[in-house]
Amino acid sequence: MYILKQYNNLTCITELELNQPNFRQAWDHFSPKLEEPSIVNDIHVLDYYDFEKQVRNADKNFAFDLVEKLLMGDAFVLKQAFTESSCKDIIDWCFNNISQTETGFHKILDGVPNFHRIIDEETTKKYSTIQIRHSHYFFRWNKDTFNIWPKVTPFWEVAKLVGGYDKDEYISNVPSIGTTDRLQIIRYPSGGGGLKPHVDAKKNQKVIYGLMLSTRGESYQEGGFCADGQYGDKVDFEMYLSAGDILMHYPTVVHYVEEVDPKSKLQWDSKNGRWFVGFYSNDSDYLKDRATAKIL
Repeated sequence: MYILKQYNNLTCITELELNQPNFRQAWDHFSPKLEEPSIVNDIHVLDYYDFEKQVRNADKNFAFDLVEKLLMGDAFVLKQAFTESSCKDIIDWCFNNISQTETGFHKILDGVPNFHRIIDEETTKKYSTIQIRHSHYFFRWNKDTFNIWPKVTPFWEVAKLVGGYDKDEYISNVPSIGTTDRLQIIRYPSGGGGLKPHVDAKKNQKVIYGLMLSTRGESYQEGGFCADGQYGDKVDFEMYLSAGDILMHYPTVVHYVEEVDPKSKLQWDSKNGRWFVGFYSNDSDYLKDRATAKIL
């Protein structure tokens, strides 16, 4: 059973350290000792802004405790990072201004523009995971009418610090230099949108980190984000999540998006479905052997 609970022992606050070497030391300490998790061990539900303050001011005890729990398979639901109205604004802007433009596809090479792509049953054969979704891709060097990057970068800094990186890791990179940040705004449409069980690459980031833009029971009724549990059960994260929350866990935990409203008719030109923002630091396509997600 997974119980809502506060993570009461994460309360150590000290003088601010911008790049948090304590997290880097924690990963170096625990990574060789603990087997990488494939299942969810426990779920911790915290206030996002309390957690952010603790991360940015973390002492060694805090950092080591958090990293150990991530490597044991614990997941963290960080409540109310965004307001519901801010989530609605992102969805409205993305749907009205991006989704209606011509679709396309671009590899991660220098000068790659922002673009969006409908990934249907045929297109998904080109990917390393099986998925039905509408993905909108954004890169730091491109401008957009919503000015999305200043709005999301402070949240991404927290994930990077937790992972043992500098808070501004990769932000000046272009693909020919190395790893680059790519933001995805994704809609899993009602009528069968989903993502099969998989694990993500851990090469460039130590946590999977996603901002929920919609709430089950409102823009969709069934399905959503799930993972494998320690008793062979299904962990239904949507029970804990609402628009504006962030979910964080280690990349090797097996996770998937259960079909969204499978009894409905699939409509690509509708807002209905599960929306979220994914924060991914990707290898470029200049590499012959890119680190990517792997389907199971």
